Amino acid sequence: MAAREEKIPIAIVRDQLKNEYGTTWMAYYDIRKPSSLPHPLLLLNNESPKVCLELVQPLDLPRLSAMQGINHRNIMCIGALTEVEIGEQKVKLLALFLDHHNGPLGVHLDSLQLHDNYGVVPSQALRDIIRQIICGVEELRINGFYHGDLSLINIFFSKRDVLLIKLFNFRTKDIPKENAQLEDCVAVGLILQQISNELKLRMPQLIFTLIDDLDSTLMASDVASLHTVKEIALKQIFFWEPRRRRIFWMHDVPKALEKHAADLIIRTHGWILPWNSRIHQGLLNEMNAYRRDEEERKNGGVKVKPEVYKYNVHDPLQYVKCISGAYTHADKLKARVGKILDNFGFEVTVDKAVQENDPELFIVLYKLLRAEVSGSIYFAVSSSG
Repeated sequence: MAAREEKIPIAIVRDQLKNEYGTTWMAYYDIRKPSSLPHPLLLLNNESPKVCLELVQPLDLPRLSAMQGINHRNIMCIGALTEVEIGEQKVKLLALFLDHHNGPLGVHLDSLQLHDNYGVVPSQALRDIIRQIICGVEELRINGFYHGDLSLINIFFSKRDVLLIKLFNFRTKDIPKENAQLEDCVAVGLILQQISNELKLRMPQLIFTLIDDLDSTLMASDVASLHTVKEIALKQIFFWEPRRRRIFWMHDVPKALEKHAADLIIRTHGWILPWNSRIHQGLLNEMNAYRRDEEERKNGGVKVKPEVYKYNVHDPLQYVKCISGAYTHADKLKARVGKILDNFGFEVTVDKAVQENDPELFIVLYKLLRAEVSGSIYFAVSSSG
């Protein structure tokens, strides 16, 4: 027996109509739905959902129609598309009913902190934004489309419970499809470069290594690697969060140090020595004490000399081993002393203690351990995280 269909009365009431961005008219509408509609059709707080109506020139109707077939959180959803005639001149325009949004992303970026609390670009917010842009570009590619004009002006955002990125304002280009898709990937790199350059003018003291590395990676893409751009990009340390950084110190670094050549690479880098000026002093003291206790335990309680257990602050390899050991034995350190304190007596995690004092350390070390000598890579990125 076929299911019975019922029409649900929905009233659309115009809320406001104005020229928001200088090039298009935007109308915001309240959609009034019956209160009897079950969850999830009813919104929380009894708020009426909003949709946007944009009027654009009918220059690219085929591509706009195609966008209706892609259902992805980072692609602007066109709920309805129709031709209309406006005014006495009967100017033909396209009326697009869109997902509700808050305008171009460039406007929103000005209100965001784009670096983390340790002075490293990106912040978590910027990391999430760029990840969504890359996912949107990849979704277009695997569906056989491309954006054609990717920039901060043509990327919109919607801010409700979470920040959502929406790719929109697609353009047709008179070049092979794969070339246009490649231009999309390069355009993401150019967006990162634009963000980085503007930040460097305002806050030159920040650390830009991660954002600059990612924009270089994306701009070096080629047609043959299009199918791997997303995977390669999202593995960049730009997207690392604290958990992935812990894996690096606890797994990747010890594995790399099994190779003798890694010792040489680390020791010949131009570190500023002694390195104890860059480490959290409480963390160094606890690691020295932990090594002392371990050595004495192995020797049946016999006390050992400081030169046996103390880290050599003039040896950069000892610095790397100290930090790696701190991450690896974080639980034992906490069990032994209860907590690690900062200069003001507040408890800090190992990760915070390291990042506050030397936020570039893991970046430099990661790049060093990926160095190629005689065609041999001494360090492989873990697939986790």
